[in-house]
Amino acid sequence: MLHLVGMSAVHPERCRAEDLLLIGDIGMECSANGQASRPDLFKAKLERPSGLSRKLDEQHIPDLRVIAGAGERELYTRDQADVPQLLKDALIDYHPEVVVQPFTYQAVASILEFARAHNIPVIPRGSGSSPFGGSIPVNGGLVMDVSTLDRVLEVDAQRKLVRVQGGCRWADVDHALSQHSLRLITCPSSRFSTVAGWICGGGYGVGSLGGGHLRDITTSLKLATTKGIVTLQPSQEEFRAVFGSEGQLGVVLEATLRVKGKDRSSRPHLVILKDLERAMDLAASIRSLDPLPEDLIYFSPGKLRHANELLGSEHFRTGHALLVTSSDERSEKGLCKLFSSSGVQEGEGYQARLLWHERYFPMKLRRLGPGMLGSEVLAPTAHLGRILQRAEDLCQEFALDPLLEVHFLQGPESLLLCYYLTDQTNQSLYTLDAAKSMIVTSSLMELGARPYSLGVWNNSFSDRWPREEMERLRKAKEELDPSGIMNRGKYLALKGRMFGGAGVIFSPKGSGLGFDVMARMHAPIAPFLRSLSAFSRRVMAPKAVDPLVRVANQCSMCGACISVCPAYALTKDERVTARGKLLTAKAMAEGGEVGREHAHRTFLCMRCKACEQVCQSRLELIPAYEVLEDRLEKVHGKDHVEIERFVRMAEASAHYEEMVSRGLVLGAPKNSMGGERRV
Repeated sequence: MLHLVGMSAVHPERCRAEDLLLIGDIGMECSANGQASRPDLFKAKLERPSGLSRKLDEQHIPDLRVIAGAGERELYTRDQADVPQLLKDALIDYHPEVVVQPFTYQAVASILEFARAHNIPVIPRGSGSSPFGGSIPVNGGLVMDVSTLDRVLEVDAQRKLVRVQGGCRWADVDHALSQHSLRLITCPSSRFSTVAGWICGGGYGVGSLGGGHLRDITTSLKLATTKGIVTLQPSQEEFRAVFGSEGQLGVVLEATLRVKGKDRSSRPHLVILKDLERAMDLAASIRSLDPLPEDLIYFSPGKLRHANELLGSEHFRTGHALLVTSSDERSEKGLCKLFSSSGVQEGEGYQARLLWHERYFPMKLRRLGPGMLGSEVLAPTAHLGRILQRAEDLCQEFALDPLLEVHFLQGPESLLLCYYLTDQTNQSLYTLDAAKSMIVTSSLMELGARPYSLGVWNNSFSDRWPREEMERLRKAKEELDPSGIMNRGKYLALKGRMFGGAGVIFSPKGSGLGFDVMARMHAPIAPFLRSLSAFSRRVMAPKAVDPLVRVANQCSMCGACISVCPAYALTKDERVTARGKLLTAKAMAEGGEVGREHAHRTFLCMRCKACEQVCQSRLELIPAYEVLEDRLEKVHGKDHVEIERFVRMAEASAHYEEMVSRGLVLGAPKNSMGGERRV
């Protein structure tokens, strides 16, 4: 029973002065109709709303930011993955008609009520750090950016519980817990993803061997649905259905999680072995220990080789690596005893700590491509050695350099990540490599693997999803979303363009069958695919790449920069962040429209360098900003008064002071350390 609580192409001529709203001197951002909504947000120019954004804005919903600008809405047409443009254009309508940011639970409920009444699809979105398309539209509609609900509400140190809002990022949760000598039991490798995003997108990650699935440490959920706000407990089927549901049931408002105390005896250990079979045997012995270690990860020789390249030194010798982290003193003693009895020689302590740290930044390898593609599957642990060998062999047949990583879990499955580098500046090669990744995924399915997440791009393999879980989700959706507006067109049945025909094409009986046939015939088709790849590299590669686009392609698109950006804290507009600016640069290079409002929003920057401090790709962002702003200024000019006003307000903000205290701010006017904003 559920309890309801009722750069080369800028077009100034297309953005007229009368289409911009200049907000009065009240020191705040306003909704598009001029009604004040958040006194702590910076006032700025706004495009006049039209269409659905205007209709929604006229509802005067309190504590809601309605995003009307085309440039800002464009950021919500993608997630972390750079899907080949031809594929996106052919299959789905990925442009949202409107984007909203709620600041209260009532605003979320009001939006859902509005959407239900007008039969508008609602796509919940956190930080957009998933690569499978779960947070992008397939039939237009309304994207609800819930990253604005980002507070840690309560830390109960005595009971070891933390209550957080769904838009809170895991790094911020961990930071809050550290003030009480507590830490997370398990978390995603992307620490800048949101709590709600990981709940709805998977739930396995760092610490899952000792801590289990995310639902095992979650004691309650608060969910906004089209029928009202519900509180779900672990004993309810709907509770289990939320995990991995990808926004099909509602919007996760809150989660209460079990946490644990910090244990100084816990530490990482690194073992590098010559052959895969011995590594899998040792992993099996580690998984049989009592108590279980906190975490156990396998890294392939290719992954270690590229880690050395990124780190600029030969820290790790060639081999099959196991990184295991003890959970407490008993676990530490058990591991040391096992290594001693097995005759295993550990790596140096600094090597283990270095690789332990790098596990939180898996996408930084992308800059070496620039670009990265691959597969994420849950594989039967009993056959893991065979599956890893299949992935290695097939990638080499296709002229790919596989980077394999396995997160060992409780139970019969392990999470296998099979990535490889590609060149996304060469769309011909990139599209071909994307097809190869689907063939590799299909081949792994033959050996008993299944998709870790579906979203849009894994819909070809939706028939491999466990029937019990699919049926649980179907029943929960009938109960919680009977109108069927939540993330419509995905998961249970993919829809899209061509009157839903895209879902038929990109389905198990369509493309899924085709990938299966190609996986079975990999030997005869591999030479053909290699020849096509060689031709693409030789003939189809771009003659020159804009320097700004090169930097943008090296960006991992993880969103780490968003949560630390003082400009974002004051505007809630991603165009002021590193990820947003680099996407603006790409849009300009591709002939996209960048109007005056968009350009002037881009100028709102402190030069505080917090983005560079958290950038996992280690990009030099400030010089890129200077080039981008110079290009924009030549066309749209620069509003020096607005920039000065913004800088002064940012300097006095609580968020900026927090970033200073956490050591993330190295520039900006207040600190006078050489990175000052020139206004």
